Amino acid sequence: MREVADFLEAKARADEFVYYGDLAAKFGLPPMSGNFSAHPFHKMFDDFDRQDHAGGRPFRTALVISKEKNMPGDGFFKTLAELRGIDIPKADVGRMTVWITEIGKLRHYYSKKPDGA
Repeated sequence: MREVADFLEAKARADEFVYYGDLAAKFGLPPMSGNFSAHPFHKMFDDFDRQDHAGGRPFRTALVISKEKNMPGDGFFKTLAELRGIDIPKADVGRMTVWITEIGKLRHYYSKKPDGA
């Protein structure tokens, strides 16, 4: 789990996204399927988001996107709603706005931490 977190922090400092499937392959995890709740990322990403929320940081998981929509999946938005009380639109265009806001916060946060300190 720490290796994935470190990888996402490096991606944040580099201002780069990663696809779910590519991230799974990089760390030898099962390929992504339609049942995200059964994938190891489900618990891992929930833990990361809760850590980030508790630390007052933007969500590192905002960098992990689907190839189909070029943005995070439903779990990302559900967690934003739950932990931050953000009202999440149903339409993708509204979700995109929420996600872009989080990406902006992430970029700002990690631009101040080039060495991850």
